[in-house]
Amino acid sequence: YFPTEPLKQPEKVTHSADVRQSFEKLPQELAATLEILDSAAYASACTARSRLLNLYIDRTKPWALAKQGTPEATQELKEVLFTLLEGIRWLATAWMPILPFGMPEVFRQLGVSAPKERGAVKNLSWGELEFSPLEPKPIYPRLELSPPAQT
Repeated sequence: YFPTEPLKQPEKVTHSADVRQSFEKLPQELAATLEILDSAAYASACTARSRLLNLYIDRTKPWALAKQGTPEATQELKEVLFTLLEGIRWLATAWMPILPFGMPEVFRQLGVSAPKERGAVKNLSWGELEFSPLEPKPIYPRLELSPPAQT
């Protein structure tokens, strides 16, 4: 929606505060799962944030905001898109130890550098980056299986 303008944290936060608060709890949750070596809980904490972003999309309806075209709707759309991109960055950082070959592509498409250090999720700070995302492409394309041959 904003190809020539980097998306940054809005000065005035309206509807994204709960998403931010949830993500800011993620590093402590992940550290606790690592402390007890519970990989299922680690994955569950990450997928819960992914579901949170999906619900946020359903709630804010960015496509409808884009159609409105008012200055207020445009500001709200920027907040929605920034929140989604920032949430994706946090998730990609959290998934790096588990999916080390796919997550660098997520960072590339976000237009930001991938973290180099291990345990980078504990050093995340919400809103520290601006995003100029590239054209999105599936990281893990859907595998289409052909139906079994009829005999």
